[in-house]
Amino acid sequence: MIRNSKLSFEKAVTRLNSKNLTDLWITSCLLSCIDYFSSWDKRVNIFMPMVHVQSVSMLQRAILESKSQHYKRDIFDSKDFPDVYNALVKAADDVDLLRGEAKPDTLLRSFFGTLANCQIRFQERDLRRRLGRSYGMLHDIPLTCKGILNQRHGKNFFDLTTVFLEKFGLSVKDFLLIGFVVLTLIHERFKPYSTIQSQVEDYLVQSGRRHLSNRERSLLLTQLIDKSKAWQEALIFQPQNLVVSGIPIFAIEKVKAYLQLVARSTQQLRELLHSVKAYSEGPLAERVSPLERYPIVALEDDTYIVPNLSYFEMALTELPHFILQESYTDNRYNELRGYIHELYLQKLIENCLPSLTVIPEITYHRAKEEVSGPDLTLIEDNKLIVLEAKAKRMRVASRVSPASEALVDDIQGAFSAFEKIPSKVNDLHSGLPQYLSYQVILDMTRDTEPLAVVVMGDGVYFMAEFLQDYLGNNPEHFLNQYFYPFCLIPLDKFEDAVEIAATGHLSLYDLLREYWEDSKITTVRDHPAEDFRGRKPTGINPLTKKYIDTLFAELKAS
Repeated sequence: MIRNSKLSFEKAVTRLNSKNLTDLWITSCLLSCIDYFSSWDKRVNIFMPMVHVQSVSMLQRAILESKSQHYKRDIFDSKDFPDVYNALVKAADDVDLLRGEAKPDTLLRSFFGTLANCQIRFQERDLRRRLGRSYGMLHDIPLTCKGILNQRHGKNFFDLTTVFLEKFGLSVKDFLLIGFVVLTLIHERFKPYSTIQSQVEDYLVQSGRRHLSNRERSLLLTQLIDKSKAWQEALIFQPQNLVVSGIPIFAIEKVKAYLQLVARSTQQLRELLHSVKAYSEGPLAERVSPLERYPIVALEDDTYIVPNLSYFEMALTELPHFILQESYTDNRYNELRGYIHELYLQKLIENCLPSLTVIPEITYHRAKEEVSGPDLTLIEDNKLIVLEAKAKRMRVASRVSPASEALVDDIQGAFSAFEKIPSKVNDLHSGLPQYLSYQVILDMTRDTEPLAVVVMGDGVYFMAEFLQDYLGNNPEHFLNQYFYPFCLIPLDKFEDAVEIAATGHLSLYDLLREYWEDSKITTVRDHPAEDFRGRKPTGINPLTKKYIDTLFAELKAS
């Protein structure tokens, strides 16, 4: 029997209509904290699979669709929770994801790809790396490489660090640190739950069990929702709670500027939900939420709450990009970001794999045409890696439906880059005067097969497999008869490859070639291509560590 997801969702919304809005946001924040901090502390979530990012986001969508208001007196309690939760579970169980005319393996990969981009990406705990990358790309490189960026960007250049500060009242560095302090504040205020969880874990150990029974779980949830309102209200904060005495970054003016950028009232969020097309694309449970763009809800009397910690953590590093894109609708920021992307990749490789020869982009003439060489030419043990950087971000449609044509549209720039690489390889071996200082080492790569790599600034899960699936269904595409092995890889996964190669277990060339080979396996298997056959980075790379240390230096000093 097919469940009617719309009716189930409306049932949950109806139950919330009479509720006090502030209380609903507190409950939402509580459940999100249970999900988020349990995994942050590397503990087992005693409520799993009941409380996870999708169930929390479904509740928040129901709150935004409801008629709940701050003045209403009815409180959400444990008697409401089972009916609302079960209705939202049914609403999220959308069988349409498993329908269609595609091949069974393609259909299954589409299903898991959709779930991965809407759930798993919020469950990954790589905050330190993302903070370091964001600081490097949006603060350090624009500041220290201003001359290079000005030369490359030409008449469209703008000084990102100065502009951000002037436009928004705080720097990108300030933005990242204030967001981190918000996360730290909530973690500190959530400690009463940590005590409860520790007690439960001790109880399970003493009783020789691994899980609570359904009855025990229900009783504990009742205690948390009904009997702990006092400490739950501590999850609400005011701007002055983020002020750190003696550190100018956390002055009240900057805190208020930060909140102005990332917080919206419930009414404003409700208007966005119904007016912005992106928030209605895809199945109900997999839709993007306005809380991903504005992860802090402004309540009454200059108070605030974070309803979804997973959304907030992702937004902490993503929002500067969104804010700049919104401010520069003429694409000037996206162009600048492309050049920053190239410089970041160059610094990453030079810091992590110093034994590689790295040749930056060089401009030369082919006949009467001015041509730009590869963004980066890498030489590793007489093997040639030709790397192009494409900083374009994925659209919402690519995330909520990664097997659709939207993803193909988003990677057209990568196709164009792949198309130009063979002629660029020929040029590298042709003895151009511009490459004279590198010609001896370039000539040593003639007898090995070059590797073509395009690093995207953003990506979706199973991106390499989706590309191969697309090529399989489009036999006329030029990549089906391509000259070399080729990799289309998002920046974060390329970072993984660089970090794994830096451990010495496999060269970067061999690792990326494996990635290409594995991407062609379109049946279900243990590891997707981006998992590098189960290999994981053993730590944070030197470049990211340097950026993190610089970002937090002022906090550590105080």
